[in-house]
Amino acid sequence: MFCLSRYCAYILCVLASLAMFSCTQKSVPEQTRYDASLNDWIVRYDEAQTPNEKRAVCIAAIDQGIIHDLCDVKIIDQIFGSDFSSKVSWVKKGETDTGTIDFEPPLVLDMEGRLPQQVGSYGWYLVIKYNHWGQVDKYYWSFRDFRGC
Repeated sequence: MFCLSRYCAYILCVLASLAMFSCTQKSVPEQTRYDASLNDWIVRYDEAQTPNEKRAVCIAAIDQGIIHDLCDVKIIDQIFGSDFSSKVSWVKKGETDTGTIDFEPPLVLDMEGRLPQQVGSYGWYLVIKYNHWGQVDKYYWSFRDFRGC
């Protein structure tokens, strides 16, 4: 009898702890958790002040798996404020289109009182190649060294 009551007490203890655990867990759907995570990345990028901070947020998003091959190009648009997804319909089946995200502001040249004109880009940038399904096919980093200004 002693063993049976000890066994029952053990079972009740396990069930009580499971009930407590399930009550403390939030039942948030997977998509909601993903959206919240994406919103965090959007805020982090928006709050980044310098090109190096913006680049660091992008690298962290890649390292954390937010940006990856075959991810939706809308994710890129949401984080960086680009508009690649609006051009997906232009991509022919079996081909890719390319978009660039610059982390440095464009170089602007003021020609003797005339309106300033953009003359080039420099610094680190992210290149996104996406397909007609709106998925990232490939991405890579590169650096432009704009000399001669």
